[in-house]
Amino acid sequence: MNHRFFVHNKTLSLRTALLGAVSGIACAGAHPAFAQETTQASEPTGDRLVVVARKREENLFEVPVAVTAFSDEQLQAAGMNSLVQIVEFTPGVQFENNSVANPGRIYTDIRFRGLGNELVEPFAQVGSIFLDGVPIVGGSSSIGTQNIERVEVVKGPSSALFGRSTFAGAINYISKTPSLTEFSGTAALEFAQDSTHTVSLGVEGPIIQDFLSARLFIQDYSTGGQYRSSSDGGALGEESTRTYMGTLYAEPTPNLSMKFRGMYAVDDDGPAASVHLGNASSRRGAGPNVANCFAQNPSLATALKRNVPGTSLTDFICGEVPIVNLTDSNTQISSDVILPYFDLVDASDVYPTLTEFGLEREQIRAAFFIDYDINGHTISSVSSFDDERVTNIRDLDDSGVENWINYDLFRNKSFFQELRITSPSDQRFTWMLGGGYFNGKNFGYYLNGGESVVAYDGGMTAPVAFDLDTTFGVPADGICPCGFNGFNPPPVSQNETFSVFGALGYDFTEWLGLDFEWRYQWDDLTQRDAGRTSILPPTEPFATGNGTELGATFKNFLPRVTIQLLPTPTTNFWATYSKGNNPGFFNSRFASFTQEELDLNPDFVQNASLFLDEEEIENWEIGWRQSLLNGNATFSVVAYMMDWTNQKTRTGVLFNTPGGGQQVSTAAVQGFSTDLMGVEFEGSARLTDVITLAGQFTYSDAEFKNFECGFTDDYAPANADGIVDCSGNTPLQFPKWSSSFSLSFLDDLPFSDRSDWSWFGRLDGIYTGKQFTDEQNFSFIGSSWLFNLRGGVQRDNIRFELFVTNLFNEDQYLAGGRTSDFSADTGSIFPFEFSDNQSLTLIPAKQRQFGARTVIDF
Repeated sequence: MNHRFFVHNKTLSLRTALLGAVSGIACAGAHPAFAQETTQASEPTGDRLVVVARKREENLFEVPVAVTAFSDEQLQAAGMNSLVQIVEFTPGVQFENNSVANPGRIYTDIRFRGLGNELVEPFAQVGSIFLDGVPIVGGSSSIGTQNIERVEVVKGPSSALFGRSTFAGAINYISKTPSLTEFSGTAALEFAQDSTHTVSLGVEGPIIQDFLSARLFIQDYSTGGQYRSSSDGGALGEESTRTYMGTLYAEPTPNLSMKFRGMYAVDDDGPAASVHLGNASSRRGAGPNVANCFAQNPSLATALKRNVPGTSLTDFICGEVPIVNLTDSNTQISSDVILPYFDLVDASDVYPTLTEFGLEREQIRAAFFIDYDINGHTISSVSSFDDERVTNIRDLDDSGVENWINYDLFRNKSFFQELRITSPSDQRFTWMLGGGYFNGKNFGYYLNGGESVVAYDGGMTAPVAFDLDTTFGVPADGICPCGFNGFNPPPVSQNETFSVFGALGYDFTEWLGLDFEWRYQWDDLTQRDAGRTSILPPTEPFATGNGTELGATFKNFLPRVTIQLLPTPTTNFWATYSKGNNPGFFNSRFASFTQEELDLNPDFVQNASLFLDEEEIENWEIGWRQSLLNGNATFSVVAYMMDWTNQKTRTGVLFNTPGGGQQVSTAAVQGFSTDLMGVEFEGSARLTDVITLAGQFTYSDAEFKNFECGFTDDYAPANADGIVDCSGNTPLQFPKWSSSFSLSFLDDLPFSDRSDWSWFGRLDGIYTGKQFTDEQNFSFIGSSWLFNLRGGVQRDNIRFELFVTNLFNEDQYLAGGRTSDFSADTGSIFPFEFSDNQSLTLIPAKQRQFGARTVIDF
């Protein structure tokens, strides 16, 4: 709804009253507010917080969307250097740099309102990161905030305007635009314990006055990690990022603006810190054995996974996961392992070179923006090209034993084009019409699909034989140590999306309006496995190669309808219905089945399919934003209900083979559903002239309505139908309760004759409730409180600050989840005992850290 359409005097009076009411308070805390700060002072600035959550500029208070926004000043004042800190102060969102299934910064796994994605697909996530409205494919956790003007976090299905992979929400980083009239710059230096530093420099100014300007930004971030491996003494958690960004901005005419943004970034990380906990078979039987609930009824097999002959269900962990100080992942690889086995793909000119555990990622991202105004109508064009190249070597067993190494190489390339026209905003009837095109390709072994080396230290229990084709029940192929090659050449996934979208808005009165936003899109998905070696058998040939090519088209209409009510200049009510979709998926293993194999696996044919259809979600939401006490307090509260249908999940599968054995693999299955509901609150209040309190909380009530647990059939019995039923359970890795607060003060520096200096302080508290780590809800991570403290002095152009994070050294895990136990070995079917042993991979707490920061504007 846009209420600036009335007779001229009414437009001015209503807008002035609205903005005046919400700009009365400036949030000195870290939390977003509808009145923003410039230097953490109690200075009215709310009329300058503009968001583009609906692809047009609007004041945050006016927007009928569940959006949380942070200005540049808020980001820097609160020390929010990355997405991890941003979501700590955002209701309805959870994120950690270290994805549980793949520790480290390789993968951005954002969870909105309890929705998460158990399938690691770069083009089909439940929520996406955007940079200036351009989708960022692949790892984006290395994007910092020092060159960002604003961050907007949109909760709920956003497919109508943002398009694909915004099934549950979207996070949009808005980069800084250089001034056409003034030269300026900012230098920031931050140093902390554990050899941590962030040094950045941004400089901008006109090249041709009032016509062309430029901005250059460079940043170097590094940390030595807080943990050491107990197995070899190496560092765990080392991270390094070098970022270079350049921006050109031009206004050739008063009604034409153009912007080019280029970015080059390199991530160079060591092995991530993680804690691996399992049962008696973990670490080749060395433990520790923390299993405290024991397998029952081992005779009932599941529909898609049958127990390996001679084995039974295994023990697992129940209740709150104990805090164990055990970070023992290997950090060193000998050259005699690297050279013989990691030579399948010539990575020298395609993928970053890496010969040790860790992550090496190179990113090139470029975008070009055009805005042209014709009689109040704005024509906008957005074009972008992204290229991300990644090499990742991981100790797959996450422990000190040397069972499995995995070597992944992958590359994400994407092109994005959007063109839209928007009507003037000061009319009773407003509209927007646009079209978009996205083409994304993923090459390589994306997360655990590449080469593997098994028992690379030569040691293991009996038997010493292995099957190269991972087939049980047939003669062995060799003796470990051994290597399993990935696919050669690597598989290629391509997603091509065409879309038409638009928005219609009509204001019936100055206090009642209706908005209808929509998108019609069709996704063409293709997956080509040009040739498989070792792990899966060859398939029928296509073209001149030996492999499989799969393709499918998915079409969808995605609406969002909003009714908005503005009864007073300080009150904003809205009610919304929206729909989102997540693209389909291929079970490529299914394509390689011969008719004989199909006949041997009727359960798989019945319960899984080659093409999985799209997931869908429907969202009903009501919201209320309010300014009160003459602008000295503001709040926003949103209540929602969502219905997630045709949900996909992964499960372990044992295929019967014509030779009389079985093969280990995974499959995606769908047809499940989850109900989600919750409340999100955020607000701030000026307690005195110098003290401000801000806070947020989330209540999330999510429940599997119909859900089959994959992989948990290793430790949980199936029912009489061969199904491990998790219906009624809570989705994992999202707490029912979470909250945070900030208590801040800013005042003139006492005992000083220098009136231009002030002093400030801030106490932040972040609460995270218990989180389940497996779909069966057997185990959970306990709740935690994290406190940060910072304080210092500042004047117009300089700021000195001391800080401590995790003030009381909280040691609760940050995240955790169930994973196959690749460290297992009890002398039965090594190295494939992971197929019927499950464990927990946990991300240890960030320990207390002291530091100092200086920011200089010039």
